[in-house]
Amino acid sequence: GLNAIFLQVRPAADALYQSELAPWSSVVSGVQGQAPDGGFDPLAYFVDRCHAQGLELHAWLNPYRITRTAAASRDEAFSLLCDSHPARQLAEHVVFHSDGCLYYDPGKPEVRQHLLAIAREILENYEVDGLHLDDYFYPGSGFADEESYRLYGGGFAEGGDFRREAVCRLVDS
Repeated sequence: GLNAIFLQVRPAADALYQSELAPWSSVVSGVQGQAPDGGFDPLAYFVDRCHAQGLELHAWLNPYRITRTAAASRDEAFSLLCDSHPARQLAEHVVFHSDGCLYYDPGKPEVRQHLLAIAREILENYEVDGLHLDDYFYPGSGFADEESYRLYGGGFAEGGDFRREAVCRLVDS
């Protein structure tokens, strides 16, 4: 009775597919940024296998999470990323949260543009039947996005309204 598979292809600002915009995920090869042996592309494989069986393949992305291992400082958290990680180039758009992890700041237009480019890359290069966002919310209270609110939140009475709108803008895009 199955008709679709949802495959997580972006667990933490990395990729389980060949990408020009995100490094290979460590869950593929054991090392972030390192391609799997033999040119294996998990997303291409699953698209082919699912379609051969009459199943849809939907790509599942976590848009904002960059790291999943708690670190004691922002510098330590950045040290967990491979050298080619785009968060290094977008560092001014990255928040070190109280949980010890790094997240893209949803309130920054540059983050939204980066995430839309990621989505476009998948849709242009793979015959996925759907694209789904998970964890498309702020990771908790105390998220240090005061600068984003100051720069882009002028029309909002308080930060919570600004944050909800930032997430809606990504989903609407």
